[in-house]
Amino acid sequence: MLNDDKTFYIDAFAFPGNSGSPVFLKPSPIRFDEGGISIGRDQLGGKFVGIIGEYLPYQEIAISTQTGRPRVVFEENTGLSKVWSVTFIKQIVKADTFKQQLDNVMKK
Repeated sequence: MLNDDKTFYIDAFAFPGNSGSPVFLKPSPIRFDEGGISIGRDQLGGKFVGIIGEYLPYQEIAISTQTGRPRVVFEENTGLSKVWSVTFIKQIVKADTFKQQLDNVMKK
């Protein structure tokens, strides 16, 4: 799923500390493109596609049978991770606000 801001989700577990890790497209002899499925050398194999931003959590709320109120929230890792695409990263780096903040840091 490609979001409007050019971020997307991948089927991969990420945990605290994984943010900022690179994401590469794994080389595969099977390609899916406009023409359908083809077998052969993958031209995009090993290509850098972005960095891990966060994982998508799943929450389940335990409700008290006596009061009907939420008592405990269980949170699990869904195994889906948000990736900041190369396009998204380029937009940030080219932004005037980013350049100003970088200049301020370099002056210190």
